[in-house]
Amino acid sequence: MEKTSDSLPKEIIFEILSRLPLKSACRFRCVSPLWLSIVSDPQFVEAHYTRTLSSADPKVLIRISPSKDAGLRALKQESHFFLADHPRHRGQITASFCGKICHGSRGLDDVSQSSGGLIVCNGEHDDGFTVFNPSTREFVKNALWGRSRVYLGFDPLGRKHKILHSCVFNRGIQSSRFISTLGETEWRQIQDVPIHFKLEIFYPSICIDGVVYYIGRLKEGGSICLMVIDVKSESFYMVQLPLMIFSSCTEFSGRFAVLHYSCFLGPPQGEIVMWILEDVHEQVWSCKRFPVPPLPDLGDLGPGHDFSFAGSTRGGELVFAPHFFVRDSYTLLFCNLENHSCRRVEVRGLHEHLPASRMGYEVSVCDHVESLRPVRGG
Repeated sequence: MEKTSDSLPKEIIFEILSRLPLKSACRFRCVSPLWLSIVSDPQFVEAHYTRTLSSADPKVLIRISPSKDAGLRALKQESHFFLADHPRHRGQITASFCGKICHGSRGLDDVSQSSGGLIVCNGEHDDGFTVFNPSTREFVKNALWGRSRVYLGFDPLGRKHKILHSCVFNRGIQSSRFISTLGETEWRQIQDVPIHFKLEIFYPSICIDGVVYYIGRLKEGGSICLMVIDVKSESFYMVQLPLMIFSSCTEFSGRFAVLHYSCFLGPPQGEIVMWILEDVHEQVWSCKRFPVPPLPDLGDLGPGHDFSFAGSTRGGELVFAPHFFVRDSYTLLFCNLENHSCRRVEVRGLHEHLPASRMGYEVSVCDHVESLRPVRGG
């Protein structure tokens, strides 16, 4: 096999492998040293990612963690990650387990959404952070100094991942922001950033078209603002939010948005109010109000199942998830606000990897474009 495969021109092997699904490309690394060198080459990684981005639906990345309100802090706190094909018009999908990550005994405090095929997981307090590729199942843990948070950004033009490091020290009186290209050791300081603290609960960091967004609270005055970092230029902006109380934030139609809705002891009710950031520099927001679409039958779940916002998809659907498992499959609601529809999707393949206990879970869902990118950069 090695003699036959290596007799082919390298360009032909490159072209053949770049057309394969990621899992198959990973398997073919074992064929010969030549094939391993091709699949590991940065040019091949970029070519494969470009083809995947343009020709295939993104995967759905599902993260499930024990709820911090479940009174289970004595248990090992692990976040479990799963990948599934995008449901589109299907009512059932099967998820494959792609790894679990834990920092010490305190678990993960903040997990980024997938960006350029990678995610970043923050440990609680000073437990460091992990860069994780759910598709290849590779991860690397990194240490940090002080009380820190990191955010993952991806420049879609330069095709580079960057890590923003936010460090608070001197008992919260001072803070610094540094940025580094993944795979490099140099940290560059971002100047003129006001002292602020990220609000982790309900408000994940989001990277959209090379711009990172996260919600922060200013030390001076305590007001809540939107913090914005342009990944390519490494510049920082602060944007006033249109309202101080909201349920969550997400990407909607390629833009950052904050949501407000009623979701008490059941799925969302009434209407969903969405403020969409139209212009960062001019700080222009638009407001849309969507009545909650008619919901599918959920009677088999039983009463008292509280749903929470779990994420959104590239197709503009908002995803809501219950806090509890009631059987072998898990129910997600995909709500399309534009065409006023809501569908129920059953996810199989989750329960066998989770603790056998009726505990509450925190669930997040996002699109994930598969990539061969190494977690150490390069």
